[in-house]
Amino acid sequence: MHDLHGRLAAREDARTAFTAGVSEARYRFGKVVVALAGLLLIVTPTVLLLMIRDLTMAWALCAGVLLLWPVFRVMRANAPRAYDPRQVPAELMP
Repeated sequence: MHDLHGRLAAREDARTAFTAGVSEARYRFGKVVVALAGLLLIVTPTVLLLMIRDLTMAWALCAGVLLLWPVFRVMRANAPRAYDPRQVPAELMP
């Protein structure tokens, strides 16, 4: 990876640019899904926990966080972005 980016950056006439992550439309859809899931899995058990004061809602809240956290991490890691071989993001270089 270092060699490839070094060669591409050394060429002055090259106009190579890379994109990373998912498409913008898919990312927006994922954000909507995460927001709706957050309302369902986190906000609803929190409100019910505060209203009825039943500890089973605390378990539902914990389960919602455990289910939603990996989806949120995947969405954040696959955010659409572009980069130039002359300025490679540190997270892409092993």
